[in-house]
Amino acid sequence: MKKNYILGLAMGLCSFLTFSQSTTVLGTPGTLTGQNLPIEAYYGYTYSQSIITASELNASGINGANLISAVTLDYASASLSSSDNWTVYMGHSTKTSFSSSTDWEPVSSLTTVFTGTATVTTGTTNTVVITFSTPFMWDGISNIVMAFDENQSGYGSSSDDFYCRSTTGVRSIVYYADGTNPNPASPPTGILKSVVPN
Repeated sequence: MKKNYILGLAMGLCSFLTFSQSTTVLGTPGTLTGQNLPIEAYYGYTYSQSIITASELNASGINGANLISAVTLDYASASLSSSDNWTVYMGHSTKTSFSSSTDWEPVSSLTTVFTGTATVTTGTTNTVVITFSTPFMWDGISNIVMAFDENQSGYGSSSDDFYCRSTTGVRSIVYYADGTNPNPASPPTGILKSVVPN
């Protein structure tokens, strides 16, 4: 078993974050891999948070209050079979960046939008589409924090990476390990990153 490492999710959701109803791409899709976001499939467990700014949502054409019903993540592999037990949370936030490796948004201020099995759709671009069981109503003003909690004890290949894009400022924080499944209500010290998932 790999050594337990605390790895922090620095701000920056990996490469090609897309929100649905009307498929909306936030920013230019990134090509960065190895960023451990939104999960680190090479380890047993992950908890991460990333900040999506209101200005990014506006720039992508999402203006005013909108119902967000899904998120699509670009993936560099074809399988998540050892890391597919996910819970996804969303919430409004005044944060524009994470100030420290313990500056998690309290999970009590977030809403569970998905709990279940994450699956890969293969094609020209491999994607993981998370369709929310409870759509999230964005208020049209606030930044959004997205949190990803991966709870399956197994792990995949070191090449099982999501794509991310660079951001200005520390907009992600992540923790991953083999032996410790972090509790979102009291997450351990994470790693900060200036990226977000695509």
